[in-house]
Amino acid sequence: MIKKLLFFFAAGFFILSSCVVIAQEPPVAATSFEGAKDFGQVVYTIGDIKKGETRYMKISVQPGKRLDVAINVSRNDMATVEAVIYDENRKQLNRLNEDTDETQFMLFYVPGNVGQGVRPYYVSVKNTSTYRDIVKNVSVNLSLADVSDAQSGIDAGEDFTNALVIQPGAYKGFLAGSAGSDHKDFYRVSVKRGQELSVKVTPVSDAAYFINIYDVNRKEIKQVFPENPGQILTASWFTPSDQDAYILIVRSEGGSRNYDFEIAVSQAKPGVEKEQTKKQEQKILPPGEEGRDEGKDGSGWWIKILVVIIAITLVGVWYMKKKQTK
Repeated sequence: MIKKLLFFFAAGFFILSSCVVIAQEPPVAATSFEGAKDFGQVVYTIGDIKKGETRYMKISVQPGKRLDVAINVSRNDMATVEAVIYDENRKQLNRLNEDTDETQFMLFYVPGNVGQGVRPYYVSVKNTSTYRDIVKNVSVNLSLADVSDAQSGIDAGEDFTNALVIQPGAYKGFLAGSAGSDHKDFYRVSVKRGQELSVKVTPVSDAAYFINIYDVNRKEIKQVFPENPGQILTASWFTPSDQDAYILIVRSEGGSRNYDFEIAVSQAKPGVEKEQTKKQEQKILPPGEEGRDEGKDGSGWWIKILVVIIAITLVGVWYMKKKQTK
């Protein structure tokens, strides 16, 4: 009995030791896409890379995170390094090709939220030197930075379907420039009949954003554009019914930047509520009845046409009388 217990103890210890060794195994950059393994957020100590050689790495990224790639090399005149980020289909997303006069280069990518969740990405580093055979002491640090929207831990969607549901309040958001696919932030908020929905966006000084507000049927209610970078924008809407409204914030100028935004829902003042709600109800008509704002039965258009006909008739009569007098 004791021998059996010692046997199982030794076997368990051996398996545990093996797991620890495997867990401590340093990440290795592969020589092909197929050989790349996902080691997560780690530093790859690659060493020297010969002219024309490429090393490949892999990492999983979810929307709301920014993939940061830091390449470190020894200073080496006349040598160049190329770094590329690819998606899971090996499509190039971002690229740099730099001389190693500097010892560190940064590359990043920000995926947008289109409902796909965590996806794999590849990173490659290549010696593209013309006059140097070796780029020395290459290491690559893959890390993920939080760029989620509205303190949610995820990215607000790129479309209505993936809109982020939030409550009124003050938040921070993020949109990518050319180095990413996070170009739109859709938010969804519940409002009651007669309430005023207000949106305020404050960008950094060199960025510009515009705001769209949509009703529950995804009909555009309001759009506000900036006149210059850094402009603070506001948009509001008096809601004609209980519904979920959509807010879209889009970067129109500037690189990858954070922005501050506030969403407020308040009860409209007596009189203002009635007037504004009536105007909104006139604009939101059933399908096939668009353009009938002039009256509930559309009589406004017929009145205009009748006035034109009468005017033309009077002019004709006046002209005929004038002709007869001659």
